[in-house]
Amino acid sequence: SWHTAERQTKPDWSTLQRDDFRAFLRHLSRRELSRATIHLTFSALRTFFKFLIRRGFVAESPIKNLALPKPERRLPKFVTVEQAVALLAAPLRELERERQASETPVSPLPFLRDAALLETIYSCGLRISEVCGLRVADLNQPDRILQVRGKGRKERQVPIGEPALLAIQSYWQALQHSPAPDAPVISISASLACMSDMRFCMSCTCFMIWPIFFIPKNFLVIGFTHGLDDRAGEGRMSERLSEEHPATQHDE
Repeated sequence: SWHTAERQTKPDWSTLQRDDFRAFLRHLSRRELSRATIHLTFSALRTFFKFLIRRGFVAESPIKNLALPKPERRLPKFVTVEQAVALLAAPLRELERERQASETPVSPLPFLRDAALLETIYSCGLRISEVCGLRVADLNQPDRILQVRGKGRKERQVPIGEPALLAIQSYWQALQHSPAPDAPVISISASLACMSDMRFCMSCTCFMIWPIFFIPKNFLVIGFTHGLDDRAGEGRMSERLSEEHPATQHDE
């Protein structure tokens, strides 16, 4: 260990002082270890000293409030508008490939369902669980408004873009019967929705390292930056929220 090599003796945990751990910290820094590795090392030491305190071997931890280097602040990964559009086009692109490769008719229903799911997430910046919880009665098509139930049973209204509405209508038209007001807007479980979205993310090479649970948040950022839906030529989302729907509520 460092203490044995540096001090030519095994560490006596009951007599170690703060200066000993400052020297150990300088040793780790000279080895050019990452700050995250240094924090993990001292986190393990803090846990060990808590154990020693509980057993009565030491009275207090010598590394308590020891100043450590600040963790690195990494820039977040993000999805560009072009990558988002490629993801949105993935379900219908896969449908076309299936039709060309199959000798029998291919049902478009699951592909239209997934397209409606992705379009709604993109247009409204919703969580997958929120999309799966939407009911037909929650969709106000003339005003292009969705009533969403989020975390903690909080409800809010969000605008929805024209491409998302068209995708939902195409999906409904492929159903055997028109959905009732209390029926789901998109009939799919949250787990299956995650699997479907992951499949299309994997088909787009730019999403190979992108966690699927970050996609809705990134879509929301794109919406605020470029408008509710650039493809529809609509105004900025922030302007719509403040000007067209001043009573809009948010839970985040």
